[in-house]
Amino acid sequence: MTASRLGFVLQRPRPSLIKMVKWIPPTDLWFELNWDDTSKGNPRPTGSRGLLQDGHGDMVFAFYAYLDINTNTFAELYAVVHGLEIASDQGI
Repeated sequence: MTASRLGFVLQRPRPSLIKMVKWIPPTDLWFELNWDDTSKGNPRPTGSRGLLQDGHGDMVFAFYAYLDINTNTFAELYAVVHGLEIASDQGI
């Protein structure tokens, strides 16, 4: 039997779009905090990581934290707050 006789409509997948991106460093007096979370589901074991770069693109610090069982939203917010706390502790 063919798929159409069974009531299925087969469609070719759209080709994925690949877009090149480039990181643009902040100006000299600014810093940039980049962060991300990892999660094996929601809620599941999660982690947060991030790094702070200065206006020359040099890494000031990086961090990682395992957050046990949590949501991906918690992990994202934790990364922002934790990164800002480290920056504040370092006088940035």
